[in-house]
Amino acid sequence: MTELHGVLPEPLFLRALCLERKRAERSRKLFVLMLLDAAKPLSNCNGGNVLLNKAVSAIFPSIRETDIGGWYKEDTALGVIFVELGAMDKQSILIALRIKVIAALRSNLPTEELIQIHVSFHCFPEDWEDHRPGLSTISALYPDLMQRDEARKVSRVIKRAMDVVGSFMAMII
Repeated sequence: MTELHGVLPEPLFLRALCLERKRAERSRKLFVLMLLDAAKPLSNCNGGNVLLNKAVSAIFPSIRETDIGGWYKEDTALGVIFVELGAMDKQSILIALRIKVIAALRSNLPTEELIQIHVSFHCFPEDWEDHRPGLSTISALYPDLMQRDEARKVSRVIKRAMDVVGSFMAMII
């Protein structure tokens, strides 16, 4: 587990994402989740992702104090929640954020490392017509609900197995 100054650990970051999503549902204000992940993670002796640690050093000085940064997936995917984005339209906000993030990365990382980083932006609330097949926007913005659904799947499989075994035993008797 990598400890970097100002970077929330995964459980706290996912909790902050959940709270920000609920706040946005009430206030009807847009926020953007940016995710950075490395195509080929370079690990150091502590198990941390060297490339993403460099990305943190590049990006975190350029984000505002009101934005929230942390591990979306520990040492695998870095996230930043951009809040209080003003009155611009969504496309303008996304373009401005992408330019700002890419410029910060470009000024601090060599090209061979930069091309290994995948940057994605997810808006909340999303317009349903914006969805294209294969996008994981829903799972990115709702990690708490995805974890809950996974837990329910396991319990349903166990219940189904118990039903089958019980039925089989009843047939034998």
